[in-house]
Amino acid sequence: MQQPKLIPIDSYRRTAVSSGTAGPSSSYSFSIDVEEQNVAQRLGSNILSPAELYPNLEAEDGRVIQALYLLKQCCEFLGCAIQIDPRSDFISYDERMMRVRQLLRRLYALREIGDGFGATINAVIWGLRRKESEALTTRQLSTVVEVLSQLRKRPILHFDSAMALLDQLEDAELDVDPPFIELLTEFDHE
Repeated sequence: MQQPKLIPIDSYRRTAVSSGTAGPSSSYSFSIDVEEQNVAQRLGSNILSPAELYPNLEAEDGRVIQALYLLKQCCEFLGCAIQIDPRSDFISYDERMMRVRQLLRRLYALREIGDGFGATINAVIWGLRRKESEALTTRQLSTVVEVLSQLRKRPILHFDSAMALLDQLEDAELDVDPPFIELLTEFDHE
C-alpha cells in the first residue's frame, strides 16, 4: 500500500504570555494527508448557507433562519420529553411541553414564510392543545418530532405538500383541526 503524501500546513509558535517573554516557548508543525484535504474541500463546498438555499430572500429577512433555529429547539425539547415517563415525572415532562408550546407560538408568528409552513405549525399547535389534559404517547411525540424535522429541512413548503405532514399527525391520532372548524363546515351545508 502506498504511503499518503503529507504536506505541511503551517507552523504554530506559542509564546509564553504568562512569563512576559515575547519569544516563542515551543514550536509545532502540522501536516495533513492530501487526500483528506481534498475530501474536506469537497465536503465544505457541499454545505450551503441559508442565503444559498433560499436565494430569493432579502438580506434583512431573517424569518427563515429564525424558524430553523426555533424548529431545532422544538425538536430538542420534544426529544427530552420522549425520554421522560410522564406517569413518574409529570412536572419535567410538562415543563418540556410548555417550552415546546411557547416555541410553536413564536413559530406561528413567522407563518409569512409560507402557507405550508403556517398550516403545519398550526396543525401541530392544535394537535398538542387538544391533548393538553393528557400526556402524548411516545408515538405521537415521535411523529411531531418527525414532522417538525421535515419542516426544518423544507420550511418554504407549498400548502399541498404540507397536507402530507398533516396526514402524518392525524395517523398518530392527533386531532389537528381547531375545535371551531365544525361550525364553519355547518354553514356550508345550510
